[in-house]
Amino acid sequence: MGPIKTIALGLGFLSSSSLLAVGCGDDDPAGAPAQGGAAGRGGSAGSASGGKSGSAGKGGSGGEAGQIGDAGSGGAGGGTGGAGGSAGKSATGGSAGSGANGGSGEGGGGSGGDAGAENNAGEGGTGGGDPNPPDPRCAAASATALEGSGATSDPYLVCLPEHLALIGTGAYSFSAAYALGSDLDLAGLTPPLVTIGEGVAAFAGVFDGKNRVIQGLSVTLFEYIETGAEVRDLRFSGTDEFTVVSLSQGMLTRNNRGTIRRVHGEGTVVALDHTGVLAGTNESLVEDCSTRGTITSGGSHVGGLLGVNLGTVRRSFSTVSVTAGQRVGGLVGRQTAPGVIEESYSLGPVTGVRWTGGLVGTVFGGSVANSYARAPSVSAEDAGGLVGQIAGDGIAITNSYAITGSLTGTGAEGLVGLLESGTPTITSSYFEDSASGTLGTAVSAAAMQMESTFVGWDFVATWQLDAAISPYPSLRFQSEP
Repeated sequence: MGPIKTIALGLGFLSSSSLLAVGCGDDDPAGAPAQGGAAGRGGSAGSASGGKSGSAGKGGSGGEAGQIGDAGSGGAGGGTGGAGGSAGKSATGGSAGSGANGGSGEGGGGSGGDAGAENNAGEGGTGGGDPNPPDPRCAAASATALEGSGATSDPYLVCLPEHLALIGTGAYSFSAAYALGSDLDLAGLTPPLVTIGEGVAAFAGVFDGKNRVIQGLSVTLFEYIETGAEVRDLRFSGTDEFTVVSLSQGMLTRNNRGTIRRVHGEGTVVALDHTGVLAGTNESLVEDCSTRGTITSGGSHVGGLLGVNLGTVRRSFSTVSVTAGQRVGGLVGRQTAPGVIEESYSLGPVTGVRWTGGLVGTVFGGSVANSYARAPSVSAEDAGGLVGQIAGDGIAITNSYAITGSLTGTGAEGLVGLLESGTPTITSSYFEDSASGTLGTAVSAAAMQMESTFVGWDFVATWQLDAAISPYPSLRFQSEP
């Protein structure tokens, strides 16, 4: 095992850039990552009545984009009235911030700006309100008790950072339902948060993030998510440094046996083995999820989203920069039967020692369908643009592609780096012919941008060619590059 390196990354969470810029979710935009508020509308033109030479004032400029979850500020004032003309009209209010896509609604529209005096611009309107305000019950929250009954219709309300430590203690069962009542910042929490369920029991209930944020994570949130449990509609950010040798490490959970749905995370992770930003191991369902950030590891089985997949990954993506040892992937480090990856993608650079892929490091079993990797670089011995290594029987890759800006290392190939064993079924899967390879079909960069190249692909329900997103095929749930 190689040395562990630490890389500091400024997350920029809750800044002017969105946590996750690309839409992800069943309803698109429902479940999409948070986006900045929309720009304010321009001010109305100034009136030109009066003087002979009075020309209409110029329109006001757009308001500034809102921060994550905030409303956009108002537009600038109306333009200057002409000489002898009337004062410019007041600016229209800034449009409401879009907040988290699929959240609890947009902020209110901005107020109108003041009318400008003659030859002066009017002032801009104010922005709208918080698009996802805290639950009103959080105003009177006690650090030692939770509102609610724990039923799915009346979940325990988590309003304060201290409330996370109550889950699984006293009357607050691991199998109850919980909902996040407000954004939480765990930085400076005393004592620091201990992983929920660590050394005690798996989380077996429902945790509904309500499209809110937990930031400042420095430990795994849930040790295990049990069969039948669900964590959904949550955003998180933080920095985790796993220094203890323990298989399966992730910022949300070490091992998922339940359902993780519409969860979006950003993190800086220093890892050992079997690590992903979202989860170390998935044995069940990860759906409509995404990750950003950096993983640096001296170990193996490391991926931007998951370390190891034995379940289903659907409509999910990663832009994580991943550096690790063996079996390293932009999305998943290792997949074993009956694992399935479908309608998912990876965009981050991936660096390993061996068996490294833009999407998956090693596939021992299962399938990859309707998925792609567009990595700026993939580097390792036996590196592959999509998959680093195939070793097993019954493996299928269908309707998928890889484009790699730089593919380097002994034995590196465009789609699959190394066929170790087995006879995989590879159907209608492509790589750009700037790379070589014996598996998949090599086509030119120009052909990669033509629907007719992709034989049997569904460009109605699954795929799209949208130049605003990419000149290459993207998935239907994507709304931005």
